[in-house]
This record gives sequence, structure tokens and C-alpha cells, in this order.
Amino acid sequence: MQKIVLVLILILLPQVSFAGFFDPNPQENFKEADYLIQVHRYLAADKLINDVIVFCNKKDDEPCLVDAYYYFGKLLTVAYSDSNKGHKILSYVEKDITTDNANQKGIEYYNKALDLAIKNNMNDRISSLNFRIALEQFNYLNDLTSACESLDKSLFYNLAYLKEHPDAKIILDPGYNSYKEYITEIKKRIACK
Repeated sequence: MQKIVLVLILILLPQVSFAGFFDPNPQENFKEADYLIQVHRYLAADKLINDVIVFCNKKDDEPCLVDAYYYFGKLLTVAYSDSNKGHKILSYVEKDITTDNANQKGIEYYNKALDLAIKNNMNDRISSLNFRIALEQFNYLNDLTSACESLDKSLFYNLAYLKEHPDAKIILDPGYNSYKEYITEIKKRIACK
């Protein structure tokens, strides 16, 4: 009898899904993806982000998707912004990305993250996403008006977040005492009205 049970286990074992045992740790994946982006291992970063997107969708976890879409947008806008044009980009997340449309797709993913962040009242993420979108609107789309509006939204949601979490620590570039001071300086540099 024991041999029969062992044989059945060995026969059925390959058919068992171990996906639950290997669920990613989203924050660790994002940290690792960030590092991989810095060392130009873009496909490996893409795979880690895709694993989190699959995990978040499986768990129906919209806040998790906010961060996953943010990191994928960051990957596209940072990694491929200066690449030779006309090349297909290998991606686990999305199949129709080329060096010609990477920035546009990155903005789309930032906006997908922004929509979910707004839906889930994630003011810190809304602030960060508006800042990233402002950078793309200014640098990639050459849309000063929209960039300035996004910077204003970033500041608004940052202040809303600080009102909810007065003890929160905001990491700023050296020389700035507040996020408002930082945004004001950026707006002055890019000539917002």
C-alpha cells in the first residue's frame, strides 16, 4: 500500500502548482528591480516587476498594483529614453513596446498607477506619480503647461499626505527644507507661470 501511495505522489507531483510557495515579496522585488535598472539589466528588472504584477492581480491588490505600475513606468522612462530608435523591447509585462514608444508607454503606466492611487486614496503615491508624470511631460512631451499643473498636484497631495501623517519623513535633495520649497524651485527652473 505504501508503494502505491508513493507512486501516486510521484505521478501527481509534477501536476501540482507551487505558485503559492514562490509568491514574490513586492517590496524586495522593487528594490531589486531598482538596482537592476541602475546596472542596465532591464529585462531582469522587467521580469521581477511582471512577477509582482501577476501576484497583485492574483490577490486583487490594487495598492500593490500602484507600485508595480509605477516601477514599470520608471523602467520604461529611465532605461529606454536614450536608446536607439526603432528597436523592439523584450518585455514580460507588455509585448508592444519599442524604443520609439517606451516613454509614451511609461507615461501610460504612470497614469494607470495614478488612477488606482486616486481610487485608493494613496496621497503619498499620488504626489510621487504626479512628480514623475511632470518630468515626462516636460522632458519628453515638451508640455510645460501640463508639467506645471502636475507639479502643483504633486505638492497638493504631498501636503494632504503630511496632514494625515504629520510625523512622516519626506526625503529631499540636500539644501531643501520642505517639499514645497523643492517644487517651487523646480517650477522656477522650468519657468512655470
